[in-house]
Amino acid sequence: VLSFLEMGTLEGKRIAVQGVGNVGDPLISFLLEKGAGKIIASEYQPERLKQMQEKYSGYSNVSILPVGKDPNSVLYEDVDIVSPCAYGGVLNEITVPKIKAKIVCGAANNQLLDPSTDYGMTKNGLI
Repeated sequence: VLSFLEMGTLEGKRIAVQGVGNVGDPLISFLLEKGAGKIIASEYQPERLKQMQEKYSGYSNVSILPVGKDPNSVLYEDVDIVSPCAYGGVLNEITVPKIKAKIVCGAANNQLLDPSTDYGMTKNGLI
């Protein structure tokens, strides 16, 4: 997708990861290996949040944040890529217009709340 959009590689890219569980945690490690510039992640479970904050505390370009009032707020960060890896239905009529990234690439099941629509993603250049 990065090649298609002529955005180069993951090096220096800003990425928001929703959920740092069994997929999000290894994804962050992979992104660090590929030279990602900034990684912002959110986690709902307090125990897991603390564990991941400690694990990535040595990386100045990684922030692991607690989920706030809006559990999808990490998707609205000013980043190149958002990666929903927590739960399904996060792409909907409320969230999609707030996404600033050009790419959505996550591992959550059923990311579209309604699979019969992309909520204007294609029209607005969001892949």
